[in-house]
Amino acid sequence: MQNIFIIGGGFINKGAEAMTLTVLNQFNKNNTKFLMFKGKSTDEQEAYALNPETDKIKLVNHLGKKLLLLGGMLPLSLAKLFLGNENKKKIENLSKLDTIIDISGFFLTTKFGKRMWFAVLKRFLLVKLMKKLKVKYFILPQAMGPFDEWKLRFLSKKILKLADLIIVRDEKALGYVKELGLKKEINLLPDIAFLFERKELVEIKERRKKNDSKLVIAIAPNMRVYERFFDRNGNNRYLEILSTFIKELPDYSEVILVPHEIKDNGGKDDVFLCNELKKQGILEKFQKAYIVKKKTAKEIKEVISGADIVIASRFHTAVGALSCGIPTMTIGWADKYPELLKLFDLEEFALDYRQLSTENIKSKFKKLLENRNEIARKIEEKLPKIIEKANKVFELVEKEMESSDQ
Repeated sequence: MQNIFIIGGGFINKGAEAMTLTVLNQFNKNNTKFLMFKGKSTDEQEAYALNPETDKIKLVNHLGKKLLLLGGMLPLSLAKLFLGNENKKKIENLSKLDTIIDISGFFLTTKFGKRMWFAVLKRFLLVKLMKKLKVKYFILPQAMGPFDEWKLRFLSKKILKLADLIIVRDEKALGYVKELGLKKEINLLPDIAFLFERKELVEIKERRKKNDSKLVIAIAPNMRVYERFFDRNGNNRYLEILSTFIKELPDYSEVILVPHEIKDNGGKDDVFLCNELKKQGILEKFQKAYIVKKKTAKEIKEVISGADIVIASRFHTAVGALSCGIPTMTIGWADKYPELLKLFDLEEFALDYRQLSTENIKSKFKKLLENRNEIARKIEEKLPKIIEKANKVFELVEKEMESSDQ
């Protein structure tokens, strides 16, 4: 029996959900048990309950600062002298685990601000405690770096040294990790969400042929881009640029706004951005235009698969579109966007938010639209090799698991 603890997954963010469910599907055996930390927010708990596949996961409470600090920093025999019975019971339960699978996506980086080091410290203490309990630690494909702040750089290196398997998902991340001077193998393989809800391209193309009379365009805004788009005067042009662009799309288009981060209990999310765009009246000229109301990652990918073109500010919206052979352009805030499109020789369609303007989004879209059949063929040609490499992720994990059983 394998007891797998998943960290870095989740259900509010549909990319995290896609990765979580991919792990579940890859290890869908009767003798495998999955555990995750219970979501701290009501939104996370409700999103978890909404997905029928979560009955395979047992949720556990977070460990708490005292257990993390003492268990991570002291020998366990000494730490137990200062811990109560409840924490000792948690250690006993953790000792039954075989493997931690880390699907954080993008965690070890200063891109989230200088205070990110504190979250990384907690991750280090968790992994350190788990390693004392002889639990294997596998880091599945994710972006990493840069490591510009010394505390985060120090802790990231410590975490990576503890890993039994390290896989990054792009060359930029590989370069950042190599700069840390680790004396261990670093694997480079694509994001595991390429395997999520896989369908044959022939089936997807046949479905789209039925809509030949219209152009279906899916647009996924991103709160993380919105947050970074404020200028010194407090103005935010992200929605203004998107709004102007959407207004000028062909009248015969079907426009779908796709939220990828969904919070039902307050707080700004991608649904907020979609509603703000709708309030500006930009969808009224189209015969069909709407905001996706579906909630699960599976349902959202089903919608995306019917599009002719996808404009994604969300990384995993782009992954989902590309896995369906759909011409895609991105509006991103980190290296992971051009690195993703580079897999298909399409990095010219990766726009950085810092250079975003109405003119360049219109120019790139025009080129994507005019060449979409050729671009779709290019994606189709490269996709089988990418899927093969994504499957190799789990071959490596299985190999490491087997070696620990011997």
